[in-house]
Amino acid sequence: MESESRTSYFPNDPQAVLLKGRYGSYPGYNIQAGVDATNHMVVSAEVTNHANDWNELSANVESSTQETGSAPQIVLADKGYANISEIESVQNLKGVSQVVVPLQESEQQKKDRLNHLHFTYDKENDQVTCPKGKAMALKKADYVNRHGNHFRKYMAKKTHCDKCPLKDVCNNSSKTGRSYYISHNSFLESYKEQNLTKEFRRLQAERKNIVEHLFGTFRMWMGKIPLLLKGRLKVQTEIDIYATAYNFRRLINLESVTVMLAKLQNYRFA
Repeated sequence: MESESRTSYFPNDPQAVLLKGRYGSYPGYNIQAGVDATNHMVVSAEVTNHANDWNELSANVESSTQETGSAPQIVLADKGYANISEIESVQNLKGVSQVVVPLQESEQQKKDRLNHLHFTYDKENDQVTCPKGKAMALKKADYVNRHGNHFRKYMAKKTHCDKCPLKDVCNNSSKTGRSYYISHNSFLESYKEQNLTKEFRRLQAERKNIVEHLFGTFRMWMGKIPLLLKGRLKVQTEIDIYATAYNFRRLINLESVTVMLAKLQNYRFA
């Protein structure tokens, strides 16, 4: 386990990983699926033994590109894929015009948004201004968070925060003033601005209509025991069968059987 950097091991299926679900943790596999927005057909369905989606976006897009022969023009994914390095990598791919992934909010960022607290950054003077107009000085030029992202850390004076009417909703610390972080990554800062647009939010909502039906259908077909096979390759075969069945169901809904049979008669198989 130590040599493989693992924290869990399952004798019945050594390749499985510990996943977090709605009802707790359990051994299993992570399914990465790509669905086209026009016909809602499964383009790719890859089984991985990675515990989450954090580093999976570029691999998912690459798999879909290999299957279709061209990169998707617009990539939609949920906040589990909100790794800014992965987002930037996919955004730079030839053929990709937009990547729509909602960024994850920290508890403090969510609290600021709900309480309508707006901080402004003056790039020319390298200064942050708090919601009450007080200047926040640079505290640390290179602060690194748990994901390895680099920020400039600014901090308000404690005396200002102690007297501020917004202290209860803005600053929980009784020892220091409020902190605020500006990313070194210019792409991240511009991407944050994109997250706030109406078109971005519209595309986020559209994603649910495209891919969530697939996972809901898979869960319904699988029943209480989702996977019957063990080992990543065997599980991949099982998922391939589900994906093929799903696509057949979609195809029958899109065109009648008579039309499909006529097309098959004229199709030149390799």
